[in-house]
Amino acid sequence: MTVLAFATRFWMINYPDEVVFDEVHFGKFASYYLQRTYFFDVHPPFAKLLFAFVGWLVGYDGSFTFENIGDSYITNKVPYLAYRALPATLGSLTIPVVFDIMWESGYSLPACVLASGLMVFDNAHIGEDRLILLDACLVLSVAVSILCYVKFYKQRYNEFGRKWWKWLLLTGISLSCVIST
Repeated sequence: MTVLAFATRFWMINYPDEVVFDEVHFGKFASYYLQRTYFFDVHPPFAKLLFAFVGWLVGYDGSFTFENIGDSYITNKVPYLAYRALPATLGSLTIPVVFDIMWESGYSLPACVLASGLMVFDNAHIGEDRLILLDACLVLSVAVSILCYVKFYKQRYNEFGRKWWKWLLLTGISLSCVIST
C-alpha cells in the first residue's frame, strides 16, 4: 500500500510546472521565511516552516514571489519539485499510518487493507498531496495523533508505565503538530 501511495502521489508531480491554486500563498510564505521577511498569516507556521526548510536544504534563496497563478516555475528557476515532494511524501506516509490505526484498533487484515486502499486512491487526497499545500502535513499529523492515542489507550491498564508515558507524550507531540499546522 505504501508503494502504491508513493506511486500515485509522485507520478507526474512535475506537471503542471507553474503555480497552481493556493501554491500562490504557501510558496510565498516559504519565500518570506527564506528571505527573513516579516508577514502575517492566519495559519500557524509549522507546515510553512517545513516548506521553507526544504527550500533551504536545496539552496533556494526565496526570490520567486509566487504572485500569480500560472507563473512558470521553470522560467523563474524555482525548486518546485522539492517543494511538491514534501507534501507528496507526507501524504504517502499517511497510508501506512491509517493501516496501523486500523490494525491497532483490532480490525481484520482485509479491513485494514480496505481503509488504507481507500486513502491510496482518494482523488482529493492525491490532488492535495501533489501541490505546495498544507493539507498533507495536517492530515498526517491528525492520523499520527489518532494512532498514538490508540496505542496510549491500549496501555490504560498499565498506568504510568514506560509505554503509557511514551504514547501519552507522542500523542501530545503529534497533537502539537496538528495545532501548529
